[in-house]
Amino acid sequence: MKNLKQTLILLTSMGLIFSCTNEKIENQELVSVDYQQLSLDVDEHLKSFTPYFETQESLISTYERFKVEPKIEKSSDETLITINVDISSDSVEYTIEDLADIYSDEQKIFLVDYFNEAANVKGSELTYVISKHKSKLESTAFNDEEFDQIFSILDTAEKTVDLIEDMLSKSINSKNDNSLSAKDNCFWECMAGEGRNIARGIAGGAITGGITGGIAGGTAGTVVFPILGTATGAVAGGVFGAAEGAIYGAVGAAFFSAAYCATQCGSSSSGGGGGCARVSESIGNTGNSMIFQVCPE
Repeated sequence: MKNLKQTLILLTSMGLIFSCTNEKIENQELVSVDYQQLSLDVDEHLKSFTPYFETQESLISTYERFKVEPKIEKSSDETLITINVDISSDSVEYTIEDLADIYSDEQKIFLVDYFNEAANVKGSELTYVISKHKSKLESTAFNDEEFDQIFSILDTAEKTVDLIEDMLSKSINSKNDNSLSAKDNCFWECMAGEGRNIARGIAGGAITGGITGGIAGGTAGTVVFPILGTATGAVAGGVFGAAEGAIYGAVGAAFFSAAYCATQCGSSSSGGGGGCARVSESIGNTGNSMIFQVCPE
């Protein structure tokens, strides 16, 4: 998506299946999050995307299947959130005002530093950036809950990047070098250069998901996410939302990157920037869903 602007739009009901409580939100006690279980659930969620990354053809066909016009109007059971990410700019900058209120000022300072460095990486540096901030986190004075909240963000990002890199690597290695056509080589070389776009999807998705989940959990008391499950309260909602947002941000960006690269390399006539890649997942049997769409601007 070089020389393009990309708009990442999260349309979520974010499991906005609200359970009313008799407690006033301002008096609601912190409900602890099972971070170990959350990590396992993130693993399961990421596995559901592996079929899309098996081959160049599966990436392109997935984009074609999910390619739609931008969704602007929302229904009563959806929350519409738009994240504008200028991919053509040399750098992007987040501030502490951009982050969810579930975080302390000290956490926001740490996270802004991470998000800004992650969103401005070059090539395959994102894994290093995540690892560096994991090490940095170990030397902070955060209490256990604050530590776990940030670790979850870093760990989800790392798992997501590892999945995408692993699947893309397997796709390339499934054919010996001599069998790759010029178009194939062009496509994979192009995808290798899309790391910054995927990184910005992760950062923007985590920020927006944290805000949306925190508001949903704080307002309604209970919010249900696909696969990750039920979060109670603003903090848990923000934690779950940040995880969901990072995953969908990265995967959505990867879909569009694949379409863009295929078009640039003459492997597809999908048009790259001619529509949004929208992914929707049902939340149980509720009729609600989380929708993630990636649109070029």
